[in-house]
Amino acid sequence: MIAWLKARGYAAGDATALAVTGRRTRALPALAEAWQAGRLSQGQVRAVLANVRESHVNLFVKHEAELVPCLEGLSAADTATAMTQWRLKAEALDDYVPPKQAAHVAHLSQSLEGRWYLSGGFATEGGAVIDTAIRLVATDDWERIPAERRGDAIVEIFRWFLDNQDVHNGRRHRPHLNVIVDGSSLDGSGHLSGQLAEHQLPLDSATLNRLACDCAMHRVVRDSAGAIIDYGRATRTIPAPLWNALVLRDRHCRFPGCDRPPTWCEGHHVTWYSRGGQTNLGNLVMACSRHHHKMHMPGWDAQLEPDGQLVIRTARGDTLTTYPPGRQPRAA
Repeated sequence: MIAWLKARGYAAGDATALAVTGRRTRALPALAEAWQAGRLSQGQVRAVLANVRESHVNLFVKHEAELVPCLEGLSAADTATAMTQWRLKAEALDDYVPPKQAAHVAHLSQSLEGRWYLSGGFATEGGAVIDTAIRLVATDDWERIPAERRGDAIVEIFRWFLDNQDVHNGRRHRPHLNVIVDGSSLDGSGHLSGQLAEHQLPLDSATLNRLACDCAMHRVVRDSAGAIIDYGRATRTIPAPLWNALVLRDRHCRFPGCDRPPTWCEGHHVTWYSRGGQTNLGNLVMACSRHHHKMHMPGWDAQLEPDGQLVIRTARGDTLTTYPPGRQPRAA
């Protein structure tokens, strides 16, 4: 059956799901008849079958003549909700003990080209927590597909934890990544070369420039043979007092239309640090991770006026301006 469906244009996964669904409905005549007649969609039927365990098939057969008509007209999601209630009551009747398994499972793997892939499964409560957090953090940038917005949200959630965790002492401690950058590339050209220390993977120049904007920097000096002869203490590019002044002025991400709070933001050198930009209030603005990265992309430029007005020129030639909260635009 699967091969027959694939030969008629069905994708392999869809063909398998349809064949399995059809095979299981043979034991449920009322459900099969409603599906065949079009009163239940395939999504509804799959929601029903997902909640009818093999040990409960006979019980469902007794109930389906009364239950199936109640499902007609519902969405697949509402059908799943109704059938979940039925399953819980069926399990209570026979003291069903679900197979022991981990409530939450996550897999994180890295491909040969350096990209990371995350997958997993979560119990009802844990999944709801994750879904709520992603929805709260995700941006309203409708020019990008939902999967991209969710991906950015997941990274921001972990980044926020690293910025605000209290396991390690230190104000604005950022134990994110160790990045190796050749000092000779800090020549003011804006082009950096470097790699992730733990993973030995190269990073693109835009990412390195953004990281160099607000980080803890360690000096490591090697001799001609490669042996380490000196290493210095970490120095924060943006110290805590300066960060507090920046928060007081900007209050949130300064990119137009973005209101990410300080806990989600980094300090952006308007004249890039790698190009000799000074670390002072006259050259810094707050930027969330996504917009910080965008302002380090090729073709983007910015200027910070003495009154705090930020003028951004995009790669397409558009000009965007923002002011610190509470400050009025200058009269024309």
